[in-house]
Amino acid sequence: MAILGVMPPWEPVIDLDMPAPQPGLPMLRWLRTGLGVLGACIFFVSGAFAASGNAVEYFNAALGHYFVTASPDEAAALDAATIPGWARTGYAFSVAVDGSGGDLPVCRFFSAAFAPRSSHFYTPYDSECTLLKAGTTWTYESIAFYLSLPSATGACPAGATSIYRLYNNGATGAPNHRYTAVRAIFDAMRAQGWTAEGNDATGIFACGPPPPHGASAMVSLVASRQGTFYDVSILVPKGYDANSDPLPVIYALDAQIRLQSLLDVMQQTGARAILVAIHDMNRRQTDFNMPGAYDYLAFLTKDLIPYIEANYRADPRRRVLSGLSTGGNFPFHALYIETPSKWSFAHYWSSEGAFWQQADIVYLEEGWMFDAIRRSPFQVTLILARGGAGDTNTVYVRALYDQLASRQYVGLRLLDLYYPQLGHVPMDAPAFRDSLQILFGQP
Repeated sequence: MAILGVMPPWEPVIDLDMPAPQPGLPMLRWLRTGLGVLGACIFFVSGAFAASGNAVEYFNAALGHYFVTASPDEAAALDAATIPGWARTGYAFSVAVDGSGGDLPVCRFFSAAFAPRSSHFYTPYDSECTLLKAGTTWTYESIAFYLSLPSATGACPAGATSIYRLYNNGATGAPNHRYTAVRAIFDAMRAQGWTAEGNDATGIFACGPPPPHGASAMVSLVASRQGTFYDVSILVPKGYDANSDPLPVIYALDAQIRLQSLLDVMQQTGARAILVAIHDMNRRQTDFNMPGAYDYLAFLTKDLIPYIEANYRADPRRRVLSGLSTGGNFPFHALYIETPSKWSFAHYWSSEGAFWQQADIVYLEEGWMFDAIRRSPFQVTLILARGGAGDTNTVYVRALYDQLASRQYVGLRLLDLYYPQLGHVPMDAPAFRDSLQILFGQP
């Protein structure tokens, strides 16, 4: 398969001056330790926390227009070119998902009065919202998200996101506004002739929640259901910061075996994703097989994923679950456990799954999934990768693939990646590389 496109390289060295986790994350204790390639801080954390939303920015080169959305479904449609012509700029800013913190609703308007161009407009100001609702040029669509207003002096509270709004003065033949939390972008757009629409002194238009400040780190999280601590290595790509657009997150099991090889692949390909590598804590047979997989999935969905998505710009629509050998069993069990409800992951990657360990259970699970879904959409990607040299699980992996393929599940993207010249563990890195290409939609 082709090598991924050139992207900024990964940066494995971690800054030991780590920013504190988001408010609401009780920290039991932390320490610094040397971990070779990581050189990381280890945080021991537990407790509940709330995540804000992400307003993701897009640009349409043909129209010369910018657009933001905090809707994961709308972002997915733009990314898939269901709504053609739009590409991410690489920027986002934090927004509140409701008004529980005292934030104001942001009215979203649409206008097609400037055909062939159209435009959207956002405002948390009641006077603007009321005026546009009363007119005929703009159509009110919905409450897009929630923001607060700056003070009389044009300042946002300490730690909050300062948001700027700029107007293109109709330069493209239609009005367009750009919303950004990056002061350098604000200054550059003004230099290009765009008009600032914010406080006269500061330029600030509105205030959002604090941005996520997560950086590469090693944390130890407690599983709330079973009380077990899990060490987790979190690696972000070079160039990632608080203003980055949300990235895919790869939750990789067996960090004690796979971390270095997966990190090497991420560096070589420049994959723009967050790698969350989970150490097994000597619990592989318990956590990755049944019935312990129920508790382990609860740890991922109730503890780890909320932590990551509260502290990092993570795309909830592009979560990946990856495992090797016994760890390769777990993605299939997780898929079964959440069927037919909403799946927590979009991609399930199993390398050399040791399905022989619980073969009867695996096929019972598959039969139950088929009965539960039948012809309903099964909108996930399942990759079953296998080696062919020496003592591998290829026979068991292929047999499960054949069973799944024979069912013709509607919407399921089922892939068999075969590496006949590679053994049980050596095949994992090439399979991971090829799976990344699939994740990023490259041939």
